[in-house]
Amino acid sequence: MHKSRDELIREINIYKQNQHLYVKLSEILRIILKKISKVVSSEAIVQIRAKPVQSFAEKIQRPGKAHLYGENDFMEKMTDLCGGRIVLPTLDSVKECGSLIKDNFLWEEYEDKLELLNEDQFGYLSDHYIVQIDPKSPYAKELDIPQEILTLKAEIQVRTFIQHSWSVNNHDYIYKQNFKIPEKIKRQFNRIAAMIEELDIDFKTSFDSLRKYDSNYGGYMTETEINEQIRIYELVHDIMDQEEIPAKIEYALKIAKLARYLGKWKINIDLLSKYAEYKNSVVLRELGLALYKHHSKDVNSKEYKLGQEYCEKATKLDPTEPENFACLGGSWKNVDLEKSFKYFSEAYTIDPNHNYAAVNYFLTKIALEKNLDIIQYSLPAIKNMITLIEKDISFGIDIPWSYFNNGLFNLFYNKIFESLNNYLLAIRYCNHGWMISTHLKDLDFMSLKNAKLPGLDLVKQLLLIGLAAKFNDKEARSRLINEFNVLENELSLPLVIVAGTTNVKIEEMGRNLKENLINGFKSYEGTIISGGTTSGICEIVGDLQNEYQNSIRSLGYVPSQGKGENIVDKRYTKIHNTSGTGFNLLESIQYWTDIVNSGIDISKIKLLGVGGGKISEFECKLAMILGAKVGLIETRRKIGLKISKNTPWTDLGVEIVNPTVENISKFINKKL
Repeated sequence: MHKSRDELIREINIYKQNQHLYVKLSEILRIILKKISKVVSSEAIVQIRAKPVQSFAEKIQRPGKAHLYGENDFMEKMTDLCGGRIVLPTLDSVKECGSLIKDNFLWEEYEDKLELLNEDQFGYLSDHYIVQIDPKSPYAKELDIPQEILTLKAEIQVRTFIQHSWSVNNHDYIYKQNFKIPEKIKRQFNRIAAMIEELDIDFKTSFDSLRKYDSNYGGYMTETEINEQIRIYELVHDIMDQEEIPAKIEYALKIAKLARYLGKWKINIDLLSKYAEYKNSVVLRELGLALYKHHSKDVNSKEYKLGQEYCEKATKLDPTEPENFACLGGSWKNVDLEKSFKYFSEAYTIDPNHNYAAVNYFLTKIALEKNLDIIQYSLPAIKNMITLIEKDISFGIDIPWSYFNNGLFNLFYNKIFESLNNYLLAIRYCNHGWMISTHLKDLDFMSLKNAKLPGLDLVKQLLLIGLAAKFNDKEARSRLINEFNVLENELSLPLVIVAGTTNVKIEEMGRNLKENLINGFKSYEGTIISGGTTSGICEIVGDLQNEYQNSIRSLGYVPSQGKGENIVDKRYTKIHNTSGTGFNLLESIQYWTDIVNSGIDISKIKLLGVGGGKISEFECKLAMILGAKVGLIETRRKIGLKISKNTPWTDLGVEIVNPTVENISKFINKKL
């Protein structure tokens, strides 16, 4: 359909007469979009304007466009007479901004221009929304909005900086051309478009890792450091004017993430409740989590249910975020297991690589079916999760939860030693006991009558030791004593644990080492705990008992069913038999159960390590985590020294002990 010149001039004049309305619409939109964009990123760029008359005149004559507009409704059909764009750093920020636009405008159309392109096409790379102002939006409440512009439509584009560079450099040369572009030039632009798309995806991947790390960096801070950082953020938050809502929300969430590490749910409730009306899915999720955690002792309370409601609202505001469904699933775990499984399944479906969602998908499935069958037919997925979590750990992401989750998935995969080592690091980086308690409750889901997961009891025992010793949790200490055997009831200070090699002759570890160890303990009066056999370093403890019968009390922890040539050393004062078959990690976990039960001050306990392999290394790490002083003897074969150079342990104060009589005696007799 070709319009006459007179008809075109008539339409142009109509637009001239009404353009002032679109100018006013653009002014109101600019205010609202700036508020919304600043919630997402302080680096956001907002551009908006009413279409100039000359651009309108050109567009209605453009090939393929003129026939779209009727004689009387052409202005209604032209939805870009007021157009704007928000330019943001990453694809994730584009997604978040899009959610806010949908929540705060009346919108009738959304397009992802990238999705509309064929594989051999290039063009706009951005999200497009056709919107009308919603006067009920909290971002529009205090604005004076003329009634006549409420029916007008505007087109909003949301794109990344990289997409914007494409648009700025190529829009006039590609989109508006009236001629057919040659194939050779097309291929050049296709190549550029593909690189731009790939670059945005690479940025997204990198920023995902950085965002995960940033949201969980509290895992590397002490309680004192976290409280100090909260104090700093609170001051910044409080001095901002009430109009600076986006910035206040940003700092409120920073405070909330840190307070979560300390289980200070009341802080998050009081702070985030102020921003519940702003339809921010992260605010609602964190507020919901804080409410149901703070009121977890009464799942029927109105506060607990309100927390669930906020979490559910978060899923509706952003149904593509697995964390929202996972938090909602967590609120139902102790209320309705089927509902809990439903929400964890949705989170797991959205992102099978989401650690928390994946762990709880398996846990709730096991609890519902009352068997471990899912583990057997999911081994490839479990192996993949271990790989992904270890990658997160290498970047320091989601600590300590990555260690908890990796511990559990390794347990599923029957890698018990690797599982326990991950749980050691989980305890090491926990700065509040609620984290361990939460995971213990998860493990209780797998306490099935007809199915036993190998290593599960050992993991529970270790976590209870960590919770009782590191956080002085009386309930954990009581549970530890009730559920696991206490073998030694007469422990007292001074107490030295001697750990080390049993497979290497002590003479091979260093010249005069045996003699120096015996002489180094000459002035020691107290208890020694060791392996209780006639092999390696354990035999030296037997020699010590034989040499200093009146001043040393030696306790040996040995498996009830021995393997190989390990023979019980009857010179020890007392031998305790664990339920194990062959020496493993159970012996060290058992003597720490006895130590925790005794109530003695762990900070005054010493562990002396003399070589050894994986078991000795585990003993040293466990002692360090629980607060004992660890010293490693320098030996000829250097076995075990790697522990002092291993990054997660360097700041726990391992002492390298030169194997002289004087230095050995100084370490074991030092007042702590």
